[in-house]
Amino acid sequence: MKKIFLPLCLALLAWTGSGSALEAQAQSGQHKVVVAKKKAANKANINEVRQFYKHFLKSYILGGKDVHSNPKFRAHFSEELIEKLHERFVSEYDDEDGMGLAVWLFRGGGQDPDDAEMLRTLSVQPAKDNWYVVKMTSRGKRDTLRVRIVKKNKHFLITDVENPNW
Repeated sequence: MKKIFLPLCLALLAWTGSGSALEAQAQSGQHKVVVAKKKAANKANINEVRQFYKHFLKSYILGGKDVHSNPKFRAHFSEELIEKLHERFVSEYDDEDGMGLAVWLFRGGGQDPDDAEMLRTLSVQPAKDNWYVVKMTSRGKRDTLRVRIVKKNKHFLITDVENPNW
C-alpha cells in the first residue's frame, strides 16, 4: 500500500504546487526527523539573520554615523553592492572623497526617522533565494524593503538591497 500511496501523494503535491517532495516523504516514517531538523536549522538561520541585520542597523545605519569609509562597515557588503550604493549616492550628492554610499536604502522613516521605534518594530522574514523582507515603523509610517543576505565563510554578507521608498 505504501508503495502505491507515496508516489501518488508526490504526484499530487507536484501537480498542485503545494508542499514539497521532501515534505511528502517526511510523512512516511523515518524522514520525519530529517525534515524536522531541517526546519529547526532554517529557523535558527533566520534568527541569526535577524540578529545580524538588527546589529547592522544599530551599529552603522541609525543615528547618523559617518560610516562611508569605515572598513568594518564596508566588510558587510559584496563588491557589487558597494558599487551600486556608491552610484546611487553620486546620483544624489557630491562625492568629495569617493567613498559615499547610499546607506539610507537600508532603513525607512523619511528625513527624520525615529531610530528607537525602527529597532523596536523591526521584522525580518525570509523570502526566496536568500532575500529577506524587512519591515520597520518610524513615526507611524510602516516601511518595507528587501535585502539579500548570504552566509560566506561563517559571516553574513549583504549582496543587494531594494527599497521602493527611495
